[in-house]
Amino acid sequence: MKTTGIDAQTKLALHERKMTALLNNVHFEVLGYDRREKFFKLKQSGGIVVLRSLGETNILKLAPREWWAQHFPKSRGDNFDRRDALNGICRVLPRVGLYRNGCQTIAKNYQ
Repeated sequence: MKTTGIDAQTKLALHERKMTALLNNVHFEVLGYDRREKFFKLKQSGGIVVLRSLGETNILKLAPREWWAQHFPKSRGDNFDRRDALNGICRVLPRVGLYRNGCQTIAKNYQ
């Protein structure tokens, strides 16, 4: 969803809503990162998904296309904004922190 032409407060609210969707949803839990690997837990099966690269095919392992389209809509069509979704994941990972040897560790947030 394009945010051109809207005020900063509205942009911030949209950003926070997307971050909340990534951090609190019925499909997956963001566990964290370690170097190039990103760790997620599938809530339905309990399985751990390790993504070394982010792309549409990989993030569809986390949630169905409809979920991504609902939270990261394109201005046209029924697809989702891949760039916005991937950017959201990259922004939420530092909030969650490091994930090493199956354990979450505290990471300092230097934002």
